[in-house]
Amino acid sequence: MNIRPSRDFTGLVKAYSDPLAHIERQSAPVLDLLRRGDTVTARDAERYGVENLSECIRHLERSGNVIVRDFDEVRKCATYRMEKQA
Repeated sequence: MNIRPSRDFTGLVKAYSDPLAHIERQSAPVLDLLRRGDTVTARDAERYGVENLSECIRHLERSGNVIVRDFDEVRKCATYRMEKQA
């Protein structure tokens, strides 16, 4: 008995040949926004093609950037901003 799946999910899986390069490309626009003094939400990041903002933030923090997380009670989402340096 040959059972075949009713749907093919192979197109849903994104495989990147170099995951680090991918996250660096995703993080670049986020870092630009944060350096300008803007706050960033996941919705803001989506406009720049960022798929996973929290992963980008972790990557930027591991790179030595100081990023502050807040919660916007009005929009009910996390916001990120860069710590002001003295």
